[in-house]
Amino acid sequence: MISINTRKKLISRLLQQNRKMDICVHGNSMNPLLKDGDKITIFIADEVKPGNIVLWARKNGLGILLHRVIAEYEGVYITKGDNLKTLDYPITRDDIMGIY
Repeated sequence: MISINTRKKLISRLLQQNRKMDICVHGNSMNPLLKDGDKITIFIADEVKPGNIVLWARKNGLGILLHRVIAEYEGVYITKGDNLKTLDYPITRDDIMGIY
């Protein structure tokens, strides 16, 4: 099995080379906008602001998420799945691999 850190490095490298990447959505956290099985294009994130949907890796190595940025303060971002009630823990720009 490929580790999350290896996946993050691979995705980041592909985005740097091609500026975009097609992925398949897994899960329902972004319903109704994005559904399980949807194919979407992720772009390199030149700028990140509230309202953007970002692809980021959990620091604990337990997954890669595609959630909406709901707040930003001094380079710290709060994200949340549209279909979820709870917020994700704060992330930084270094955690963000790409933007939808």
